[in-house]
Amino acid sequence: MEVMVPKENNNDEVVMITKLYVEDGGFIDQDADLIEFETSKVAVVLQSPVAGYVTFYNQVDDEVEVNSPVCSINDKLP
Repeated sequence: MEVMVPKENNNDEVVMITKLYVEDGGFIDQDADLIEFETSKVAVVLQSPVAGYVTFYNQVDDEVEVNSPVCSINDKLP
């Protein structure tokens, strides 16, 4: 399952990743903190929608377009 960056503010087209709460390839529980990103106005913590192994597409300090995938979560290691 791919996890998308949600639109938190109508003025923002990109957000900046500020923290990854698990390592790439690590296991995460459903509803656990996954990533933190900053919009132009606020810092947002995104929780994992499912449990599984995370493969990040971006790193801390990367700018990511709103509504684009930031990682995938799978029930098996990649």
